[in-house]
Amino acid sequence: MTSPSGTSIQNSRRRTVPTSGSSVTAGTTSGAATRSGSKHQNLTKKIDDTPLENKVHLIGDKEDFENILTAAGDKYIMVEFFATWCGPCRMLGCKIDELASLYQDRAIMVKIDVDDFEDLAAEYNITSMPAFMIIKNKQKVEHYCGSKVEQLEEFIEKYFGKPEMK
Repeated sequence: MTSPSGTSIQNSRRRTVPTSGSSVTAGTTSGAATRSGSKHQNLTKKIDDTPLENKVHLIGDKEDFENILTAAGDKYIMVEFFATWCGPCRMLGCKIDELASLYQDRAIMVKIDVDDFEDLAAEYNITSMPAFMIIKNKQKVEHYCGSKVEQLEEFIEKYFGKPEMK
């Protein structure tokens, strides 16, 4: 990230990643994400290997996000902008997993770590967390910021309807 004066800014909260071939399993909602080396690997299965519904996608790189936006077409996508150090974000983690399961056939849910993707957070004007955004046809439809479960459920129901109870 660069400051207005053009100097590089390092985020002191950024997680360190091993650099010599070892891998670290990242804490994800789907359990399928891994990191290896100093570069992000694809933290989600390939779009054509797995339907977009049925789980929460943790973005591995900006291309992952673009691929999900493109593959979604005219479907609504719910994006959560979070940080690993954010207490309210951690508290909502299980609820997001539950909602992804309840809306598995109707919703595409994506998580973006703002420390890893500062450019996406800036692009979508994320100033506090947890922040949730509905996107359709690659356009921002609505934004909600907060950690109240009832309000989050209402926000999601507005676009995806009532959840299917299992």
